[in-house]
Amino acid sequence: MPIKGQSRRAGTAHGRRIAVIGLGYVGLPVATAFARSGAPVVGYDIDPGRVAELAEGRDRTREVVAADLASANLEFTADATRLSGADFFIVTVPHQSYVERGWKLAKAHLKDGSGIVIDVRALLDRAAKPEGITLWRL
Repeated sequence: MPIKGQSRRAGTAHGRRIAVIGLGYVGLPVATAFARSGAPVVGYDIDPGRVAELAEGRDRTREVVAADLASANLEFTADATRLSGADFFIVTVPHQSYVERGWKLAKAHLKDGSGIVIDVRALLDRAAKPEGITLWRL
């Protein structure tokens, strides 16, 4: 299934179709930034209530403005099948207990040449965590 706004992907230098898994205070700004760049983005969250409020233009974390939530390149969903149109996955989950779930969601939709980034802050002890991410190219 194509991601909403997919026809605009020709306007991006990287040509990727982005999926952001986890729409909290990290994932939501990442998703909206990619959408502003012209990339088609599907933002996935396991909480249908969170998805509904974002689709209505409301962000309880106050990380992004309503205009960014209304981007034609950005789709919000709690339906994992909508991830199938993506070829680059960014997993930004709040706790290490969710990392495996996010990885499995992305892995189910990986294709040859796909990329995945996992926000490692969820994997590290909060007291000793360095900021950063890890990247695997598949």
